[in-house]
Formats: sequence, C-alpha cells, structure tokens
Amino acid sequence: MSLHTEKLNKWETQNRREMGVFELVVLTMNYVGVFAFAVSGALKGIDKNMDIFGCAFLGLATALEEVS
Repeated sequence: MSLHTEKLNKWETQNRREMGVFELVVLTMNYVGVFAFAVSGALKGIDKNMDIFGCAFLGLATALEEVS
C-alpha cells in the first residue's frame, strides 16, 4: 500500500462521522416530506386529467420545489 493511500485511509477514518438518532429522524422526515409533495403534485395532475408524463413531471416539480 502506498503512503498516499495510507494517509487517505487515515484521513477518512478520522473524519468519518457517525449519524446520530436525531440526524436520522430529520433525514427520514425530509424524505417523507419530499414523497408527500411528489404524491400531492401527481394527484393534482390526475385531477386535471393529465397523462402519465404530465403527472410525473408535476410530481417531480412539486417535490423538487420542496427541496430547494
């Protein structure tokens, strides 16, 4: 193993951060929120009689709006 690889592995080990319970709950809630916004956008597309691509686009656009 080269010296560069050993230093890189040591740096990665030292800077690896364990995810706590709070961070895991926040991350899970974020994913649930994005999913809920995507479903609501797709359902609105179904209400407006859009085809599958229109519903998918509307769901994606709604979900991405919540992320940004």
